[in-house]
Amino acid sequence: MINLIVGARQGQANKTFEESYERHFDTVYKLCFSYMKNAADTEDMVADVFEKLLKSGTVFNDVEHEKAWLLRTAINRCKDYFKHWWRSRANIDDYADLEIKNPFRENEE
Repeated sequence: MINLIVGARQGQANKTFEESYERHFDTVYKLCFSYMKNAADTEDMVADVFEKLLKSGTVFNDVEHEKAWLLRTAINRCKDYFKHWWRSRANIDDYADLEIKNPFRENEE
């Protein structure tokens, strides 16, 4: 009996998640695309946002609360992506006048 109740709750959660996904996918995708500027990175961000929704188990007051949570999560995820150290870029011209010491010298004997 307990298994049936747990299974019913999981089924309800999956149905709710699917409804949320269908209801908000386009909005979250457009928002992420405005940050990422390419489809591949956008799809990764959208997947991360909905994965977080699925794992969080957050209960929303209404559809607007759910939408606000998803949009804020999407914005934060996109911003975090660009803050990551490996995403930083340097201009090579900034290093043009860098003094280089050559550790490899010919034998001076």
